[in-house]
Amino acid sequence: MTFQGYPEKDSLKSKTGFRFFLLTFSFDGRALTDIFKEKVKNSIMVLREVEVSKPEGMNSRNCAALAQSAMRWQSEVWLEYAAQKVNCKSVMGVISLGLKHGDKVILITRGADAEDAADDVAGQF
Repeated sequence: MTFQGYPEKDSLKSKTGFRFFLLTFSFDGRALTDIFKEKVKNSIMVLREVEVSKPEGMNSRNCAALAQSAMRWQSEVWLEYAAQKVNCKSVMGVISLGLKHGDKVILITRGADAEDAADDVAGQF
C-alpha cells in the first residue's frame, strides 16, 4: 500500500473555512476508489422489514434455524432491532435481540445472492 498526500497543492477550502486534503491510496498500483467501485458493482443490498410471526417468539430453536438458513448463503446477513445490529449467522447474536411475537426487525442482506438470501431468511420468521 502506498500513500500520497498533497497538503498545499491539492487542498480545498470549504465554505466554513476548513481545509480538505486530497489523498491518494493505492494497492498494487490500483487506486482505492477503483477497488471500492468494483466491490460495489458486484454487490447487491436488500433491506426488508420482517415481523416475528411465531407465537413463542424467537426462542433458541428458532434462532438456530434462522442462523442455519443464513449460513447457506454467501451474502452477509444482518438483523437490526432496537438500535442493535447483529450478524444473522450467529445464533448468540440473534438470541441477544430477545425477539418476541409481533416484533418488527430490519433484515439486511448484501452480496451476489442477496435477494435469494433475503427471501429464504425472511421465511424463517
